[in-house]
Amino acid sequence: MSLRYRLAGLLCALSFLTSCEPPPEVELDSQVLVTRPQEQPLYLKTDTVWATDAIPVCWENPTGADAAARAWTRDAVEQSWASVSGIQFSGWGTCPTSPFIPFPGLRIRINDEGPHTKGLGSALLALRPGMVLNFTFNNWSTSCQSRLEYCIRAIAVHEFGHALGFAHEQNRPDRPSTCNDVQGTNGNSVLGPYDAFSVMNYCNPWWNNDGELSALDVEGAQLVYGATRTGFAATWATSNIGDGPIANAWLDADLDGDGRGEVLQAFNNNGALGFIVYRWNGSAMTRAWATSNIGQGSNAVAWLINDVDGDGRDEVVQAFNISGRLGFNVYRWNGSGLVQLWGTPNIGQGSGAVAWLSSDVDGDGRDEIVQAFNNTNGALGFIIYRWNGSGLVQLWGTPNIGQGSTAVAWRTGDVDGDGRQEIIQAFNNNGALGFIVYRWNGSGLVQLWTTSNVGQGSNAVAWLIADVDGDGRDELVQSFQNTATDGLGFILYRWNGGLQPAWTTRDSGQGWRAVSWKSADVDGDGRQELIQAWDNNGTLGLTVYRWNGSRLMTQFRKANTGYGSGAVGWFARDLDGDGRAELLQGWNNNGALGFIHYRYGP
Repeated sequence: MSLRYRLAGLLCALSFLTSCEPPPEVELDSQVLVTRPQEQPLYLKTDTVWATDAIPVCWENPTGADAAARAWTRDAVEQSWASVSGIQFSGWGTCPTSPFIPFPGLRIRINDEGPHTKGLGSALLALRPGMVLNFTFNNWSTSCQSRLEYCIRAIAVHEFGHALGFAHEQNRPDRPSTCNDVQGTNGNSVLGPYDAFSVMNYCNPWWNNDGELSALDVEGAQLVYGATRTGFAATWATSNIGDGPIANAWLDADLDGDGRGEVLQAFNNNGALGFIVYRWNGSAMTRAWATSNIGQGSNAVAWLINDVDGDGRDEVVQAFNISGRLGFNVYRWNGSGLVQLWGTPNIGQGSGAVAWLSSDVDGDGRDEIVQAFNNTNGALGFIIYRWNGSGLVQLWGTPNIGQGSTAVAWRTGDVDGDGRQEIIQAFNNNGALGFIVYRWNGSGLVQLWTTSNVGQGSNAVAWLIADVDGDGRDELVQSFQNTATDGLGFILYRWNGGLQPAWTTRDSGQGWRAVSWKSADVDGDGRQELIQAWDNNGTLGLTVYRWNGSRLMTQFRKANTGYGSGAVGWFARDLDGDGRAELLQGWNNNGALGFIHYRYGP
């Protein structure tokens, strides 16, 4: 059987985005092999991405005679864009006729003219019409009359690509010189190299790619709208758990070593320190224990969660300042509540710091406390404190490790998989990003590796440590604003003798704004995902990014969870011990504390 190779004929000279008249067919030998590149496709207009997961669709002028054509259109869309991504198209009924009743989605008019949209993506919202489709082909592209279903389906896939915010692929600035059929509205974000076989490309040798999304179209749609509709969903919520939302600190820890995380609220009670511990009871978050006065003051320069003695239970460490001197309190769960395990008002050091870090620097299963400080003249000093069986003691310190104390981020992670956590100092070198990695050598911290310019900029909206591929080595992820498109970019750094960019994109397909960034293994596969919680005009949106072996993909995007985006605390923790991290949102409900619990499905 021979392949049918459709030549891209003359484009329709319309002022709007259009599909072309089907060109004549030319028979080619069946041995012709069409190969396709393996990069990310599509030309997106970022400010037209729909802020919803279900786009309503209606017909302005349906009749009984076009019922089959409307069914073909719907099926083509649902078997293409809607089947491979997190977006849905809903409704498909008759549009309201009153001009006073706005339609919150895409209005389609049926007319015998060149199919087109009046713009891209959400710019079509409520336009009368936003899209025009041809079902008869009496005046335009009459050759479609002999293959009506084929044309209607292929055109629908192309035009609904525009409705999702994708411009013509041949409009991209990096198109080859042989493709100069620029037409319609341009995008502003290229999701990777040019794709000759995109369904959005007039220069595609297959007309509208036969109505089939290319592999790269699929990946591009998933970057923007998510790969699946199955993801985070609220499984429980309360608007008032019986406590107030005010806290000196919100912490999460496994206090009793049972594999389930607890949430701690440390608060000021007229100068005294109070604690409330919340725990998942199988169906809801409940107050497990509380005290309004644990016998200590509420002031602190840092709150840290550490397993200081290696027994598998997390302790709570309060570092505090008394007249410039550093004090510590360590609290432990005794089976029924938090108690003070040990404390000192003066450990013999000053309380100033540029960073407080919790890290198992020597791989012995006990967490140390690291105080990084500015030694008055801009030099960086370190002090490491360790539990000696009865209290915290200074293990090692230096007033000058030979580096400056400024940083855009401090992070700890096991970057090389040897079981010891390294300390990463990311710094701004006149706009360039520099790194210094410190490691414990058995007797002190030493500089393991440094660069003053890793070849990337130092700006970021978040710095995340995560083992994205499950190989036992932590990667560092820099998320940043792409100022050219106002979109979100990522840089992933991996250790190869130094921290180097292993993958980068300036165009992830998502926005950069967020109310919270977390990293956690939400599905229990041993790989950590990145969680972006974001504000969608007061409602909460959630996006989950997963490493697919070669890049971070938008695994899940929910533009509206049904809850507000405000929060006093965000926690990504395995609360029920099933090996999957849940997302917990604590929020202020007019002075009452509310919680919303999200679980990743199925």
